[in-house]
Amino acid sequence: MSDTQAPDKTQTEHKESIKKLYEVPRNTRIRLLETPKTPPSAPELEEGEELNFHHVDGMYSYCTTDSGKIVHVAAWTLVEVI
Repeated sequence: MSDTQAPDKTQTEHKESIKKLYEVPRNTRIRLLETPKTPPSAPELEEGEELNFHHVDGMYSYCTTDSGKIVHVAAWTLVEVI
């Protein structure tokens, strides 16, 4: 492969699926790509967890786990849209 060859479609799609949480459309399935900041006394989340993102509410977001638990992830967290 030469240095001037364009990246394949899957590489381009993968880069486009990585965003800050505030850039993600409402009601989207996400994977955390870093350990996020959460509000004080909130349960901690870990990198790699998958969540259902609903919307940003100030500096945090409203997300749910697959079991329906509500969690709040910092809006600037790096995520992958899945």
